[in-house]
Amino acid sequence: EALNAMGLHFPILGGWYGQTMAGAIATSTHGSSFTHGSISDLVTEVDAILSDGSKLHLDERNEEMKAWRVHLGQLGIVTRVTVKLVAPFYLQCRFEDVADDRVGFDALSRRIDQWETGDSNFVSLLWLPYFGDSGRTLTRILSKTSDLPPNQAAIDFEARWAQRDGNLRENVREDRGAEMHGRS
Repeated sequence: EALNAMGLHFPILGGWYGQTMAGAIATSTHGSSFTHGSISDLVTEVDAILSDGSKLHLDERNEEMKAWRVHLGQLGIVTRVTVKLVAPFYLQCRFEDVADDRVGFDALSRRIDQWETGDSNFVSLLWLPYFGDSGRTLTRILSKTSDLPPNQAAIDFEARWAQRDGNLRENVREDRGAEMHGRS
């Protein structure tokens, strides 16, 4: 919401609704696609405190930056990162569900080549080679577009998810409170 208010967005999509920037960067996970790396590839600068208490500042010109993009919490305490951002964009979504002999590795490889050279900016693929008699792939393909209005179904889904998350947190707080007071 804060980035959106400034007219900015991440060029890479995360793979999970509740992920954090710190976790995605530290593990170099989430967001990869045919045209993008992971979320950690967006990092252009890092400030950290090392185990001896000294301060460190790195930018993309430093060879050590590669290690800090996947530090797993082992190199020091990251205190600040600078990341690349882009103007907001809309995504058009389509699904492919293929259940036939075209699912073999060679056919799948050709489809990946098509996605990579086309306008498919983000592709999620679940390959089930032994599903049924001939295998199956389930694919979600997202393509950037600038001329679509906001998707009301997606907005409604996000609102329901946020409400569910809020209810879950409240229930956990109530359960913890009851445990602390000897109730169950």
